[in-house]
Amino acid sequence: MLAERFGGKWIFLLGIMFSSIVTILTPLGASMGIEAFITLRALQGLGHVSKQNVNSTISDINRHSSGSDIPCNVSAGSQMDTTK
Repeated sequence: MLAERFGGKWIFLLGIMFSSIVTILTPLGASMGIEAFITLRALQGLGHVSKQNVNSTISDINRHSSGSDIPCNVSAGSQMDTTK
C-alpha cells in the first residue's frame, strides 16, 4: 500500500491536490462536451480514493496513543461533514 510506503499524509495531500485541480478544470470540461466532463468527474473520483489512506494514518497515530477514541472521533467527524 502506498500509504505504508510513503506515509499516509503525503498520499492524502497529493490526492486532494489532484482532486482540487480537476475540480477547477470541470467548467472548462463542461464547455468542451459531455465526454470531457464525465472524464474529469471520473478523475476527480480517483483523487478521492486517497481519503482511504486516512485509516493508515490513524493506525500510526493510535499506536503511540493509549486510547481508542481517535478512530471514533475521526469517523464521527467524517460523517458530520457529509450531513451538512
